[in-house]
Amino acid sequence: VEHNFREHKNIYQKALKNRNSLLRSWKNSDQIKNKRALSYWDDLLIEEAGQINNLRIKSINDLQNKIQQLSGLPLEKILSGKVEIKYSQGWPADKTLTECLQNNFDKDLSKGFTQYGAHRFDLHLTTRKQKASDLLSRGELKTLAIACQLIQIKTLTQQNIPVVVLIDDLFAQLDTQHANWCLDTLNQMSQAQKFITGVTIPEEIRDRYSEK
Repeated sequence: VEHNFREHKNIYQKALKNRNSLLRSWKNSDQIKNKRALSYWDDLLIEEAGQINNLRIKSINDLQNKIQQLSGLPLEKILSGKVEIKYSQGWPADKTLTECLQNNFDKDLSKGFTQYGAHRFDLHLTTRKQKASDLLSRGELKTLAIACQLIQIKTLTQQNIPVVVLIDDLFAQLDTQHANWCLDTLNQMSQAQKFITGVTIPEEIRDRYSEK
């Protein structure tokens, strides 16, 4: 987790907002001024997208390395096949963002928004050469998603960054075994402050954690 990610993201979002606004007002504005403004916002967008992409790749690689180190049931069953994180940066890997913005300007102009960039990033998890969403149950998917978040939380606490964890309705899609694993793992993170809610809390879990 990089402290300056938010700074780059804020600058990027400002550039994106202004570029999209420029696209929507293009036909009713001075074309010379439009082209100058477009060049400025494109340059800023490309610079910040590169910074954001590099930081995301670093974080994803770190997450990829750490996710296999998690242990304990029921995660061992979920991780019986290697979990891989597939990341899409928001523009084709074989092209630069500069090329994408230039080559798709007319389409962007007709749609009124920017089709390529860091804001269009995507990622999904695969295991045993299949999408995790196609192979795992909803409870297992939720456990895996929480596991990824726990890794990030642990990284923050190791850097002495204050963390407040909010999980709403943890028990909605988890059986007792999955819920116990999540709670046990969270309970080990003494530096993080935790708030966990549930419409219905299993009696076994309520009794076990009522004094913690």
